[in-house]
Amino acid sequence: MSDLNFRFWDKMRTYPLIGATLIGFLFFACQRSDLKKELFSEDTPTRLMALGKLAQQNDLAKKKLLPFLLETLRSEDNQVVDRSEEALASLGQVAVPELAKFLSDPDPFIRLTATEVIGKMGVGVPGAVQALAQALGDPHPLVREEAGLNLGRSPETIGLLILALEDQNKEMAESSARILKLLDTPEAKDVLKKFHSKRKTS
Repeated sequence: MSDLNFRFWDKMRTYPLIGATLIGFLFFACQRSDLKKELFSEDTPTRLMALGKLAQQNDLAKKKLLPFLLETLRSEDNQVVDRSEEALASLGQVAVPELAKFLSDPDPFIRLTATEVIGKMGVGVPGAVQALAQALGDPHPLVREEAGLNLGRSPETIGLLILALEDQNKEMAESSARILKLLDTPEAKDVLKKFHSKRKTS
């Protein structure tokens, strides 16, 4: 054993609390590295198990993985992006603030991807509704449609689409009308009927 290694382990014995903390950190770092590999595995059962592990991590552990997963959203490999979306959706509320920042990205593909991930989390996740409402006003029609479809799937948030019908932003209003038509629910049909009737008389 080298003198350096001897001194290192001697310090560990002298300060057991520091030693335990360092060993714990190294163990977590190895676990995190393994989890990254599993999340992007070609083997579906391995990937699904990794997503389950990720969902069970505490918020601190999730936040440490967040920068890596956000960066992989910019990959040119569609498979990598799909797996990043799965992993980010598993993070839940922890990821919403950072994903919301992506809604201002100059690249419409990045904005669309962020909207898809938030939509996969569901409107029940804190911050998701506000982020989707922001995406509803996006200049790109695909981003608006993705946000609207996710909002329209829930009775609690379909009202945002109804409000958007009256928005001064013509593109937002037209997108909302198109999304309500796609939803094809009794409530959506009734709202659209009243909306078109009002436009005819105005």
